[in-house]
Amino acid sequence: MAQYFDLIAFAMPSNQQPGYEIQILHNVLAVKLTGRWDLASDRDYLHDLSQAINNVNHQPWGMLVDMRDWGLQQVDSNLFSNNVANIHLDRKNQVCECWLVHHLTQGEQLVPFVATLPNLHFKRVLRPQDAQQWLSLFDLEMPSLAV
Repeated sequence: MAQYFDLIAFAMPSNQQPGYEIQILHNVLAVKLTGRWDLASDRDYLHDLSQAINNVNHQPWGMLVDMRDWGLQQVDSNLFSNNVANIHLDRKNQVCECWLVHHLTQGEQLVPFVATLPNLHFKRVLRPQDAQQWLSLFDLEMPSLAV
């Protein structure tokens, strides 16, 4: 029997369209995720994220992901893994990743894709000022996208 998981961490209208914005601000990739995503939305985002990473990967960099207005539809875990299997994110110079969330378990099923990367510091925070403080530990500036 297939395992199912639900990444929807808060009440979100079912008609909210998926969207994302990726900005490069200094040496930080600032990402804002919105809407209720499906596998196609996730695949499109990861493709564009890979291209953005290629623009900053020549130096140490960090990533801030504002996922407070984001959720993923219920998805079979095997389909989810297969969906991202052919997308390579070259994170060799990434020093940290911070998720701005509604609660500290939001995005729990995505943690293995990030927290297990060698030499990458990972944290989830509830407030933009906490993200700013944490990013500053790595000499990274807080992007205005998440404030």
